Amino acid sequence: MKSPLPASGKIILLGELAVVYGKPGLAAGLARGAHASATPAAEAVLAVAPWGVEVHAARTETDAEREMLRVAFAALLAGYAGAPPALRVEATVELPSGAGLGASAALSVSPVNAISQAFE
Repeated sequence: MKSPLPASGKIILLGELAVVYGKPGLAAGLARGAHASATPAAEAVLAVAPWGVEVHAARTETDAEREMLRVAFAALLAGYAGAPPALRVEATVELPSGAGLGASAALSVSPVNAISQAFE
């Protein structure tokens, strides 16, 4: 298995609100972000270590936020040709959430990278 591709965070140095109005801003990528790995498993599972969350694509969740995550994960897997793959996707994040550093975006991209690599 290949090593997982990182999904980097970002920092906006100047002009965070200016870009909304078509003005220039200054942003930079961060070396830290999120990583995920995908390995064959008995069923499709997404585990997000920093959140302490594990969802199974085929099992409905009673918690609304976990259910949204499960539905998004199941939809991602359904986008691949044939039957949805049975993979255990484990994700970690090296950025604090809610700090404006792109942790959510990086965490969204890293499982996609890992699943895509699993099909190569």
